[in-house]
Amino acid sequence: MQRSLRLAIPELGTDEYEYISIVVDFGSQPAELEAYATQQGFDWTFTVASEAFLGDFIAQYGRGVVTTPNMVHFVMQPDGSITEMFKGTPSTETLIQEIRSATVG
Repeated sequence: MQRSLRLAIPELGTDEYEYISIVVDFGSQPAELEAYATQQGFDWTFTVASEAFLGDFIAQYGRGVVTTPNMVHFVMQPDGSITEMFKGTPSTETLIQEIRSATVG
């Protein structure tokens, strides 16, 4: 997912969009995330989900959303609503289409 996003950002830009990766592994440390993002060229916000967020997330979408190798993502629209949950790792082109479709709506 992150690699597709890294390739999509040059086309989408950063003026109209914010990009956030939420890590669901409580063992992740901020310094490790920062080093990983820098090493991989992922120039956007990474954060670790809180227990409360993760509990609510699992309650709403099921345990499968946090089970490796599942990758899920959402696009938050300008009004604060979110799109359907997308599963899997999208191609760069698909990700660009998902983001543009949600924000043009």
